[in-house]
Amino acid sequence: IDDIKADFDQALEEIRKTKAQGEAATRGFDLDAELARGRMAQAETFQNLDGTIFSKFEIIESAIDTDLARAQLDHAGTVKKIQDDLAKIQVELHAIDAKKAQITVDNASEALGAMDVKAPHEGIVVLERNWDGQLPRVGESVWPGRKVAEIPDSSKLEAEVYVLDADAGSLHPGQRAVVTVDSRPDEPLQGKILRVDSLAKPRFP
Repeated sequence: IDDIKADFDQALEEIRKTKAQGEAATRGFDLDAELARGRMAQAETFQNLDGTIFSKFEIIESAIDTDLARAQLDHAGTVKKIQDDLAKIQVELHAIDAKKAQITVDNASEALGAMDVKAPHEGIVVLERNWDGQLPRVGESVWPGRKVAEIPDSSKLEAEVYVLDADAGSLHPGQRAVVTVDSRPDEPLQGKILRVDSLAKPRFP
C-alpha cells in the first residue's frame, strides 16, 4: 500500500508541477504577444506609404515589417492556445493516474480490512506447526483451510505429565494434583487427574 500511496502522491505532484509550468509558459507567451502587439502598432504607425517621400524599396520594406509584426502576434496567440491545451491534457492524464492509484489504495485497504481476524476471546496466540514441524513464517503462502494458529481457552487446561512407572500405580482419576511449569515456578496450578495410561511407554521414542 505504501508503494501505491507513493504513486498517488507522485501523480498529485505531477499535477501541481504541470500546472505551475503551464502558468509560467502562459506568462511567457503573454509577454511575447504583448511585445509583438507593440511592434505591430509601431510598424503600422510609422509605415512608409507616401510614394512622394519614400522610395519604392522603403515602402515595400515597411509593409513587410508590418506583416511580420502581425504574423508574430498571430503566432504568439496560436502557440499560447496550443500550450494551454497541452497543459490541460497533461493535467487530465495525471489526474487519471491519481484516480487509478486512489482506487488501488482503496481496494487494497478494503482487502486488508477483510483479512483482519478477530479473536473470540482474549489469550495467547499459539502458532501451529505444519506436517514438517515448521512454524508459519512471514511471507509464506498458506493453503486454504490450513490451521496456522489458535488461541487456547486458558480457563481449562490439560497437562500431559510423565511419572516413573513405580509411582504410577498409586495414581487414579479424580485425585487432586498440583502442577508447576518452568515458566512460572511461583504459580502452582491446582487440578485433578483425568486419566492414567494403563500401559507404560517411553517418554522419548
